[in-house]
Amino acid sequence: MSGSGSCRLSLAGVARKVGKLVFFGFTIVTLATCALISVHFAVSAWGDSATDGAPTFIGDCYGPDVILSDIVRERGGLPKESVDLAIGEDVPESIHIYPVAGWSVDNVEVGSSFSVLETVLDDDPTYSITATIRVQYADASEGMLRWSSWRYGMAFGSMVMCRGDGPPGRIEFLEVGD
Repeated sequence: MSGSGSCRLSLAGVARKVGKLVFFGFTIVTLATCALISVHFAVSAWGDSATDGAPTFIGDCYGPDVILSDIVRERGGLPKESVDLAIGEDVPESIHIYPVAGWSVDNVEVGSSFSVLETVLDDDPTYSITATIRVQYADASEGMLRWSSWRYGMAFGSMVMCRGDGPPGRIEFLEVGD
């Protein structure tokens, strides 16, 4: 029976190997858990919809200032009441449009109602965009409007990766000043 002793493993040797595998497995699981928790908190902070400054638009799209300029040009001004805007349609006759002397965008928020993973895996992701706009009308009155819409693309904090336009949106009238 020569050589048969070399094929035998001692119980102590098996226990050592199992112990090393358990330790290695525990280490991998611990590191993976820490990595997932870190990624979750980093993405949660990065994916916050409110922005401290103007978002950065990457790709073939425009910010609210350009979109508002197009709306003013196409409609001949802005309302002093809330209205839904539709692509290629006139504003209803019940909504009066007032000429504007100027406007400025005070605040812009972008965001998504989906998780970062869902957004990245979606074949046509969308993001929401809302802007608060201070308007000086031609009749010397002033007003605050909120413009909101959705667009094709992905919003990650203050960075927006554009993939296309969306509807003209909704204008909500907030307040008027004389």
